[in-house]
Amino acid sequence: MFPGQGPAKRTVWWPSAARLFDQAIQMEKRKHRPFCFYWGAAHYLKAFLQHVMKWNNEEALVWSQWEHKKHKGVTVFQGALGVCLPIGAEDPGIPYYVGNRFFRQAVISALEQAGVPIRCAGRPWPTPQEELNRCKGDAFVTLGLIAKDEEEFLAGCLEQALPYVDRIVLVDTGSQDHTVEIAKAYGADIIFHPWEDDFSAARNSYLACIGAGWVLSLDADECLTPEAGVCLRTRAEQNSHKVIYLQTYNYSSEEIAAFSDQANIRLYWLQPGDAYSGKIHEQLVTSLPRELVVGPRVMHYGYLPALLKKRGKFRRNAVVLTDVVKSKCQNAFDWYNHGLTLLGLNEFEKALAALQMYFSLETPEFTRYRPSAYWHAARAALGCGKKEKALEYAEQACQVPLPECYYTKAQVLEALGRVDEAIEVYKEAAGLPEAAAYYYQVFNQSDTTIRMWKATLAAAVLLERRGRLLEAEQQYSKVLQWDADNLVALMGLVRISRTQGNAYQERKFAERAVTAHPAVFSAHLAYVEALLAGNDWDKAWEHIGAACLPPEQTYRLLVGLANYFALRRDYLRSLKAAEKACGLVGSNQAAILLQVNALQELGRLEEAEKLLEGAPFTPEFENARGCLALARQRLTVAEEHFRAALEYSPSL
Repeated sequence: MFPGQGPAKRTVWWPSAARLFDQAIQMEKRKHRPFCFYWGAAHYLKAFLQHVMKWNNEEALVWSQWEHKKHKGVTVFQGALGVCLPIGAEDPGIPYYVGNRFFRQAVISALEQAGVPIRCAGRPWPTPQEELNRCKGDAFVTLGLIAKDEEEFLAGCLEQALPYVDRIVLVDTGSQDHTVEIAKAYGADIIFHPWEDDFSAARNSYLACIGAGWVLSLDADECLTPEAGVCLRTRAEQNSHKVIYLQTYNYSSEEIAAFSDQANIRLYWLQPGDAYSGKIHEQLVTSLPRELVVGPRVMHYGYLPALLKKRGKFRRNAVVLTDVVKSKCQNAFDWYNHGLTLLGLNEFEKALAALQMYFSLETPEFTRYRPSAYWHAARAALGCGKKEKALEYAEQACQVPLPECYYTKAQVLEALGRVDEAIEVYKEAAGLPEAAAYYYQVFNQSDTTIRMWKATLAAAVLLERRGRLLEAEQQYSKVLQWDADNLVALMGLVRISRTQGNAYQERKFAERAVTAHPAVFSAHLAYVEALLAGNDWDKAWEHIGAACLPPEQTYRLLVGLANYFALRRDYLRSLKAAEKACGLVGSNQAAILLQVNALQELGRLEEAEKLLEGAPFTPEFENARGCLALARQRLTVAEEHFRAALEYSPSL
């Protein structure tokens, strides 16, 4: 999600046509119908559809269009891509790391190799070298970055920066994937630098290559938004030698609006003697003045859970920083980073000790501007079970009006059992204004979504547990104003609506939940329960049949449906649901018992007995055998089965 005012959202995934093309094909399973794909701005769609309307479905259509437009005095690139595949055409198999500049030709080459007839339309995009060579103004801007095994994001990073820079210098620290190939395709100058557990050394190697002038700084898993590109190019053209910071959104989920916010150096004038310092979270050492520009942002994807796990980022940083602090390090910032890294590894005792060392080395004047050290110390102390100490750190953090300070304090209060106080502090966190810009320049990486919806959601959950349902309902509704598909909020509103007896609202929120989260079982369960509460049995049956869930989850829904009908003495429907459930999983005792019960109530005793012939000797099945024998007036046999059931389970 891209944060904005109200519920408006934008995708955060970097603009990769190849990735979206592959996902679309997999979703469509399109072998028995034509397939059309479009990537680009809305205003190009009409031009693409004009070609689609003339398409004969006997050949593939490959289309692209582009233009350069002026925006706030800066020339920006806008483009679009389109593909139509006829019925029966195989998936072209475009690698997900192919950049948008090369997407059209990659599709054409793959289709030609497969022998598919092709009609090309529109005009190909300019090559990266043509884009780099295009005159963009008086300033000369070089994009500098380091990379290792970054094929997943690199093309998107370079594609977004390309319209605003004149040169690309990439330092490769030992890639084994397509990173170097992608960088070369985008016209980058490549420097091969062996990895030495030192980010500053890698960055300083591209500074040595660049020499002097404007440097635009990105990581390979970051993307400029168009607004950020225009802003940085404009600043370079103004030629006021400064260090320019922009805020960065660090995304931590692909499913929900979850991201932290910090300021990073994005553009600076490189002068003799300037260099990076620090092995981790390297800092630019320069005499130039610094300025944070509020508004434009850079997107960062390196904190997505799958990537953190794949790269072992915290473990790698811990190894580097452990070596640093073992050398009797007296650099406060290294101890701060060491503490955060250990906290990311859930090594709470060590993290707390490292942060306490940071406090002993840092000047009190500076710690006032880095409240993140206090809230991280509070979380480390909480992880150690030192709740009162955690509260002390949290209260020190709250001397600065950042939402994360108050959110952390509320978490500690909740852990201490002071729930009503926690609710009020969560509300306070949600109501704080945007923090002063300078707090982001001293490495306070703050979770922006706390102010947007996380604190409100935490308050809503506690209010619901307290039984304060009207207040909880209000807070859940506020969450949806920022994150319209938030599953926890939607499910909370489902439960509250059910308690209030509002069947219409229950169904509405459950339907929203299952539409937004089709892979989440609890959303399907809530929707089916809402349908049944409204006696819409046919719709519930239809929904279960259409839901693309794993067999064991579909089994649970069908068993629940069969049980629902059994309780209402609708044994025909109960039997139908139980029969369908039986074929889904190996262990299907519940479904068989529901079948036996329905058949018995319908008077079809022989069928019920046949079902039980191969059933194991469990208390539940013995009880079912006893009930059938009782229905046939075989009292002695029934007694034997009931006694056997009690032997297995005396409490039955």
